[in-house]
Amino acid sequence: MIETDGDKKKDSSNKKHIQPAKKVDLSLFAESDIVNRGLVFSRNNRKNDTGVQPLFQRYLSGHSAPITDLDISKDGTTLATIGEGQTVRIWDIESQEQISFIEKVEGKLLQVRFLLDKNLIITGGWDKHIRIWEISSGKQIYDIDFHSRPIYDLSNSPDGRYSIMACADSNIYLVDLNKYVVIKKHHIPGKKYTAVKYSPLGGKFISGDVQGRLSCWDITKDEPLLSINTHGGWIMDLEWSSDQKTIFSACSDGNLYAWNISSGQLDKVMLRSAPWVRSLLFHNETNTIISGAENGKIVGWSMDSGEENWCLEAHDGWVNTLSYSNTERLLVSGSSDQKIGIWNFSNLLSKDQRNE
Repeated sequence: MIETDGDKKKDSSNKKHIQPAKKVDLSLFAESDIVNRGLVFSRNNRKNDTGVQPLFQRYLSGHSAPITDLDISKDGTTLATIGEGQTVRIWDIESQEQISFIEKVEGKLLQVRFLLDKNLIITGGWDKHIRIWEISSGKQIYDIDFHSRPIYDLSNSPDGRYSIMACADSNIYLVDLNKYVVIKKHHIPGKKYTAVKYSPLGGKFISGDVQGRLSCWDITKDEPLLSINTHGGWIMDLEWSSDQKTIFSACSDGNLYAWNISSGQLDKVMLRSAPWVRSLLFHNETNTIISGAENGKIVGWSMDSGEENWCLEAHDGWVNTLSYSNTERLLVSGSSDQKIGIWNFSNLLSKDQRNE
């Protein structure tokens, strides 16, 4: 995700013509009106809180700088974490021990993703390059130079064939991960993209920018299928529901939004006590959207009601990134406090789910 001046201060064609949703001005509603309308839910309005929450397991340490990103391999067994200190660390999920590391010589890395071959990772950031690394040797095996423009975010397709990258030159690049070449460029003049996310079903991706515009794209088209310009600040992170019917956007106005992808209309707003929600993750087994914020809290929100189901006092700094291991049923969080948090979800699952 993009690092802003605000971060530094706080933390040392086929276009579908859909009428954009109106901007929701929450100041027009009293709290009772908001609750009764079923539109906005806050921590003080929990009806379905059973007291059950993920169980803390442990913190991993080793990074000497804020953790900006992490990712879990597709088979759920290996974790990659990246810190501003130019180091990528590789961990075994089951033993929770570090098994390898890759040290960058120059530049500041912001993102890391596993490729389908879990011995390979892709990184991007302020070093203005997309680099492919071999974990076993620690060596760089390929490099795409984006010249003078940092990479703010990247996301891989579910089949592992492509990666999309939000670049500071106002372009979104589609990269073929088999040939390591840029095959398409999406561009809207004047937009600085801050977040991108590939659809879990493939073929589409979503983007967010500093003007607060959320767009949905077909990877083969030049224009967005849908654009929504209703946020009160820039978009910090994005997520899809597993059925691809809902898009979630975390905005610098402090809110977490849920959008209906078919209509482009606002479904719910989850209010936050923290100014900024930094990271999002959809948990399919519990039908929960999970958010990490600058106050160090991780919150699970019900998709059905929009209400807060549980809240973790997780970190002493910004929760910058979240990922989940389906095999181990573990949530992993990375923070500016330089710690990696491990949280067990087994107690939130049914007996049948745990036995799958």
